[in-house]
Amino acid sequence: MSGVVSAAPVIWTIAALTTLGVLLRPFRWPEAVWAVAGAALVVALGLLPPAEAPPVLAGAILIAVDLGPNLSVTGSLATILGLVALRREGLEIGAWPFLRIGLLVMPPALLHGPF
Repeated sequence: MSGVVSAAPVIWTIAALTTLGVLLRPFRWPEAVWAVAGAALVVALGLLPPAEAPPVLAGAILIAVDLGPNLSVTGSLATILGLVALRREGLEIGAWPFLRIGLLVMPPALLHGPF
């Protein structure tokens, strides 16, 4: 478990830079480029937690995977691809408007749950 803890600052740095790339879109590159680059860097550096993660870490990962697509543009590949398709049709939705809507919609969805 010590490998996961020591890798945390590097992972957070990569996540922050990836998020900035998505929000600011340097070089006018699409959000997908920044999201994939960040994920590829984490994988290439071997910073993923081991498969035998403790239940608490596994639970945290499952929550993050569930909340990510509801809150941020880079939360899921489906979201990124959907926004790319909308842009091709002439509808531009940036990361900030998506985040604002996600912040409004996500809490009631979490409170309602699957029931």
